[in-house]
Amino acid sequence: MQTAEQLLRELEASVLFEPDFPKRLHYSYEQWQASPQQAARASQRPQLEANERTRSSCKHLEDVVRRLGIARYQPAIPTLADLWRECALVPVRIAAGHALLAMQAEEARAPSSP
Repeated sequence: MQTAEQLLRELEASVLFEPDFPKRLHYSYEQWQASPQQAARASQRPQLEANERTRSSCKHLEDVVRRLGIARYQPAIPTLADLWRECALVPVRIAAGHALLAMQAEEARAPSSP
């Protein structure tokens, strides 16, 4: 069984933190309203690429994030907050938000936009 520290190191060394891994796109209300169809299509591209790149590891990465939340491992908060704000892989992003809530981290209550 891995310790929380080992889980955090594994997560930080994962594909999710590679420099070219797709990031979640952020739109203001005005940007979305100006071109909703174009914005919707553009916002799906990073998700699709992230899904493709993590096809064999998505469930494992999601599990690592969940286990950090269950452990309430406070040093993981900055990493989880980055995933909550930026990760294009939806299941991991949602797990990061739940983990932050479990830790009662202020980052979980903050808006998810940068």
